[in-house]
Amino acid sequence: MFDRTTLAISLTVVLGCGPGRAGGEETVGDVSSPDDGMSPDDGMSPDDDDGMSPDDGMSDDDVPCNHTDNMVCDGQCVYGLSNDNCGKCGHECDARSDDGHCEEGRCTARFTGCINADSGFVTCSEYCASIGELCGSATEHEQHSCHGAVYIFQSAGCAFSYRYVVDTEDPSAACDWPIPFGETINLFDEPNSPTFTPAGARCCCTQHGGE
Repeated sequence: MFDRTTLAISLTVVLGCGPGRAGGEETVGDVSSPDDGMSPDDGMSPDDDDGMSPDDGMSDDDVPCNHTDNMVCDGQCVYGLSNDNCGKCGHECDARSDDGHCEEGRCTARFTGCINADSGFVTCSEYCASIGELCGSATEHEQHSCHGAVYIFQSAGCAFSYRYVVDTEDPSAACDWPIPFGETINLFDEPNSPTFTPAGARCCCTQHGGE
């Protein structure tokens, strides 16, 4: 039989060496552990799709297109002074070797179809109006091949041409010049000028009404 002193010592030993004590400090339960079901990235993992992509909500105005002469067409940055997109998307210029090109956002005038005495047109203004355009001889700068000019040809099929400037001071004169089909004219306003008898002609007309 234990006496009271022996019982007290035994209880002290049992209570003082339990699993709740380590290193002389008391531990009150584990508040977090690797197995608690939560991770630092829960709800925001790299593979989660948040419903947004880099192109969501992007419009043509959002596409970076920083050069002054560039613009956005169909989601791509393109050169805005090209013959395919002259000043605006899809505004095409029917360019030839030396006329009809895009300049400053508009399609310049160009020499058009062949006409002759049987075509029924007296002036280039009449012919250009028949195709829904304006006479372009007065709309272009001096370096442009259309400036003040009508192309006249020795054949009715427009072969063997000569670029004839009707009036060097007034480029619009070419628009209302009665084309002298079958008549011999002096090519230059001076004595002993070479002569030319036009049988065909090409007029310079605008594109897209001059735009």
